[in-house]
Amino acid sequence: MEHSLVVMTYPRMSMYVGLSSLFRPPETMHICGGVQNSLLTLIQTSAQILQVEPVIQACAELSGYLTTMQDRPTESVLEEVSLEYTRLFVGPGPPLAYPYESVYRTPGGRVMGDCTLEILQMYQEEGLYPEVSYKDLPDHIAMEMEYMAYLCQKEEEAKQEGNDDAVRAYGEKERRFLDVHLASWVPQFCARIIKVTSLPFYRYWAIVTGEFISWDTQYIRSNHPEGRKHEQ
Repeated sequence: MEHSLVVMTYPRMSMYVGLSSLFRPPETMHICGGVQNSLLTLIQTSAQILQVEPVIQACAELSGYLTTMQDRPTESVLEEVSLEYTRLFVGPGPPLAYPYESVYRTPGGRVMGDCTLEILQMYQEEGLYPEVSYKDLPDHIAMEMEYMAYLCQKEEEAKQEGNDDAVRAYGEKERRFLDVHLASWVPQFCARIIKVTSLPFYRYWAIVTGEFISWDTQYIRSNHPEGRKHEQ
């Protein structure tokens, strides 16, 4: 198991870094390069190392779609993806797929629920504070993915230092954040995107996201079971 943990932590971190970027407002890097798109390459390579077959398959289909986008002016493609991002996740009316955990876990589907404040406290316990320029909520999907990437990074650093206690502590934080937070709402969020999006770009990425969260939840439960046993 120790060998598995050493091999797996870095590509898991890379997956979360990539997914965090994906759910931020689109930039040229998200759409350019076809099969050599930097974001696609990062996630595809990580999925291959982790052997997450549904993600590998979705990435293969996405690479074909990105290739077709190369035939069009970059400005036109970026505008199309940006409009869909706004329609799905921002508004001006109610977003079609709210990117906030509290909407899926709070009675009545309201933002800024108890889970939002709990997540903010978790960030602060790690000394993490949103940048002054950040105007969104702590339980936005991109922020939660970034936090998981941070936890994976800290676990990897602890391994490199030979600090077994810190490895276990950060592994337990990852397990709890997946069990209590990401796994409790991201599958529903991704299913909603697949249902309502008019653009294959976000449909493929929703498949990638949902499949990876499902895989990583099972992985972390198997490799960091101590906290789960304690809760039973």
